[in-house]
Amino acid sequence: MKAFVTGSTGLLGSNLVRLLVEHGYEVSAMVRSVEKGQRILGDLGVEIIMGDMLNVDGFAPGLAGVDVLFHVAAYFREYYQPGEHDTVLHAINVDKTIKLLKTAYEKGIRNIVYVSSGGVLGNYPDGRLTDEGVPYNEITPNLYFQSKIAAEKAIYKILPKYPDLRLVMILPGVMMGPGDSGPTPPGQFLIDYLQGNVPVILPGGLTFVDARDVAQAMLQAVCKGESGERFIVDGVYTELRSIMGTLKKISGVPAPKVSISYPLAMGMAWTMEQFSRVSGKPPLITRQAIRTLQHDVVPSSQKARKELGFQTRPLEATLRDEVLWFQENGYV
Repeated sequence: MKAFVTGSTGLLGSNLVRLLVEHGYEVSAMVRSVEKGQRILGDLGVEIIMGDMLNVDGFAPGLAGVDVLFHVAAYFREYYQPGEHDTVLHAINVDKTIKLLKTAYEKGIRNIVYVSSGGVLGNYPDGRLTDEGVPYNEITPNLYFQSKIAAEKAIYKILPKYPDLRLVMILPGVMMGPGDSGPTPPGQFLIDYLQGNVPVILPGGLTFVDARDVAQAMLQAVCKGESGERFIVDGVYTELRSIMGTLKKISGVPAPKVSISYPLAMGMAWTMEQFSRVSGKPPLITRQAIRTLQHDVVPSSQKARKELGFQTRPLEATLRDEVLWFQENGYV
């Protein structure tokens, strides 16, 4: 079976490509940099296709003869960074995503696994665990989450026009794990911690999931689930305090002893953002990140566990593997 994977050098994409190869798939890996693609995926014998989501027609020929499309690529930028990120977020995550899906259909692809985000999910008023039927989190200030909500709505709008197309959506939580070459914001947090650059314990926490476990769920979604179905694939809520304790156990690097309040954390983040604007260097923490840590959505992956066989490994195992990967690849 032949698979086409967008976003192949990212944390999720690279782990997915490796898993597909292990299961005998012939993989076309779309990358924005051939050099980076060869560096990250060159040992797998996959076809490297240079492409950019802003120019779907440019890599469209590579979709011919493909059995299943895994659309992993997405644009993400923090709101404080310079530039019209809202415009690009919508262009890539919504408009060009729909363009890709239509182009894939024209090329004969009838099976698509699309990666959305757990950030689109809201809460039930009665306090029930969040599942796939919960209303969208329409009030989120996170521009990335907004773009993913818009993308899902756009997908549901066009699906009735393609009755023989099967498209399944995967909604992961905050992903961690080895292979985070970017690195992602959670990966950068681990690097900062290992380098002793995390001075305080921030308030709040998140639900974390190993990217390898998300990739496994995506593999199962190739043949399980009806078109238009969504599957939450997430882990257990963990406070940052607990994560730092685990990192101390794994690495031997002491955890900070001082905890700060939400207002103080927001003030600290604002100061770092202002310095970032002047220096051009990314801040250690942002206000959006602080807000995200207070997000009170508690997701349920019960449907994915039942229908996709989704399983999660212990967070300590994920952190241990990710720390080792960063050390072996010269990040710390």
